[in-house]
Amino acid sequence: MGVPSLPWQRLHIDFAGSVEGKMLMVVIDAHSKWPEIFVMEITTAEETVSMLRSLFVRMGLPDHMVSDNGPQFTSETFRKFTTANGLKHVTGAPYHPSTHGQAERLVQSFKKGVKADKSSRTLQHKLDRFLLAYRSAPHATTELSPAQLLLGRNVKTRLDLIKPDVTRKVNKKLLHAGHLVKPPPKLKDYFTVEIQVIDVTPGALLLQEDDEGVEHPVGYFSKRFNKSQKNYPTIEKECLAPVLPLEHFQVDVSSSRLPIVVYSDHNPLAFSYDLFVDTTLMATQSLTEENSDLSENEDVQEIEDPILVAVNAGASLRSPTSAVIARKRKLPANEGKYKQRGSSKTTVRTSAWDRITEYPKHHFAVVNRKLRCNACSEIISEKKSSIEKHIKSKKHERGLSEIAKSKSESQTITACFQRRDNREKACGSTLPAEMRLFRFEVVESFLSGGIALTKVDALRPLLEKHGHRLTNRAHLSELIPAVLENEKDKLKKELKDVKEASVIFDGTARLGEALAVIVRYVQENFQPTQRLIRLDILAKALKGEELAQRLMSCLAVDYHFGPTAIIGGMRDGASVNGAALRQLMFFYPKLFDVVCFSHTIDNVGNHFEFKILDLFARYWISMFSHSYNARLVWRERTGQSIRTFSETRWWSKWEVLRQVSEYFGDVEPFLRENDEVSPGNRRRLLEIFFLLHLMGSQ
Repeated sequence: MGVPSLPWQRLHIDFAGSVEGKMLMVVIDAHSKWPEIFVMEITTAEETVSMLRSLFVRMGLPDHMVSDNGPQFTSETFRKFTTANGLKHVTGAPYHPSTHGQAERLVQSFKKGVKADKSSRTLQHKLDRFLLAYRSAPHATTELSPAQLLLGRNVKTRLDLIKPDVTRKVNKKLLHAGHLVKPPPKLKDYFTVEIQVIDVTPGALLLQEDDEGVEHPVGYFSKRFNKSQKNYPTIEKECLAPVLPLEHFQVDVSSSRLPIVVYSDHNPLAFSYDLFVDTTLMATQSLTEENSDLSENEDVQEIEDPILVAVNAGASLRSPTSAVIARKRKLPANEGKYKQRGSSKTTVRTSAWDRITEYPKHHFAVVNRKLRCNACSEIISEKKSSIEKHIKSKKHERGLSEIAKSKSESQTITACFQRRDNREKACGSTLPAEMRLFRFEVVESFLSGGIALTKVDALRPLLEKHGHRLTNRAHLSELIPAVLENEKDKLKKELKDVKEASVIFDGTARLGEALAVIVRYVQENFQPTQRLIRLDILAKALKGEELAQRLMSCLAVDYHFGPTAIIGGMRDGASVNGAALRQLMFFYPKLFDVVCFSHTIDNVGNHFEFKILDLFARYWISMFSHSYNARLVWRERTGQSIRTFSETRWWSKWEVLRQVSEYFGDVEPFLRENDEVSPGNRRRLLEIFFLLHLMGSQ
């Protein structure tokens, strides 16, 4: 089931096992993950309906409810309750708890919380503490707290007492201020800036004390981070919080000759000072860095700077422009017998984001504030010399070529999806292109690796860990036709330049009529290559004309092999295959009919008569095919596994008899020493050996 788009739309309900001798009914909202847990003495259908009715009075009715097949949820009382309230009740499949896995996981979390609480509190007390913590903490799936998603706000907890409530203080000051710009600010007095960041919006209030010592707001600032600023590390986001308001207030306070004191509940101002020092405001005034609990009665400590005192008194001071020779000359900081230690240069630290901008075509990314090369799948140093060495390595060059190849394949797959969408409303046509591409590659990898698609549900958590969201096996199987179509496009692109090729085809009726068609050709580097171009499952065996039509449509129509391209046709000796090739020769006049040598030799051998050898082979094969103990004893004696016979592997009989000839000296001792192994076949084989000894003695 997908995630509902609205809160309180689908609820998952379950009963937890006995916890401290009592049963618990668990209800969780699928959208917001808001939990409700009820302690119940009895778990009858009537009591369950009563608890749900009390819940719905407070929270309202949902659209759907999901539960297991417990007797409370399948009873007539519960059915009448859901029908009367217009609720759609869905029960999960028996022995398939993942249907209501959200409720199951909430039960596990609660049991762990109760087990970790070693106090003597009552179960209800522990339950209340757990619910408050669960509802106010950000959820791992939604990254927001259940309270914020359901109620639109975070519930207040004791943790909020640690963090000062700047919003409440600002609102209080705005309430008592009358309106924002009255009284007018005094440009020769101190200003105070209070700053706060809520989610992705930095805000600030510019304050000034009146003659009675009461602070009044004289200006405010609020601005959302842009798309690039949202991707900044946390420390850089925090430093923007004071930088952006001060740049905004610069116009209003530029004529003030007093320092601006910035109060904030974080301490990144040392980092922000380097970013802000070049502005006009910082060039004429000083930024005092202080940590404050935003108390109104805290005294401001002034920094005694002689130049600043003179400026405040009305002096007009300006730094003179240095001569060119003076700017180029370096004076050592300490002279005498001690040499200069260190460098007077200011180290400019380049962030990982700057390296991405500096090397845009090398597929760098920032992961956990570290520079990562996606082409090589590894973390690298941010040092420029290390990066230069890395991008010149062969490993990085191979990684870039693989990414380019992957992009080309992705474009081919996307084009395949577009063609299918134009022909019909394909499954998943409304999904994002990246998600469809990811699902396609998963299905293609499973099929090419020979892994059954039924295993994808077990591997789904691993595949989704660092990728897009998948779906279940039934929906992924609908992508198989798209994978097949894309594979055919690859084959057509590969075979379009083939000048000469031979065709190999065969069919089998063992588990149903199947037809396989293979083309074999030699590449420019003289490497023999063969490709399977068709595998058809048919209702019945084909006749000569039907087989010729299949081959013709495959070679000439689907893969565009011209009249001179097919120069050979390999088949077994069945008459229907010969009739089909004779029809193909009308279009492919250079086609040479080749009957399978292996089948020919095998069929010739069937006409040879070896009475004693055939009799020995029959009993020998029968002994090992019906006795696992015989196979085990043979392996212990010879160190080799016994060769087995198969009706469909026509060369398997030769493998069996060749092994007998190689270990012929062990065959008779093996039969005489193991009288408990397949007694009937053993007795007949020993009789054959006895007959051979008699014939040899004569």
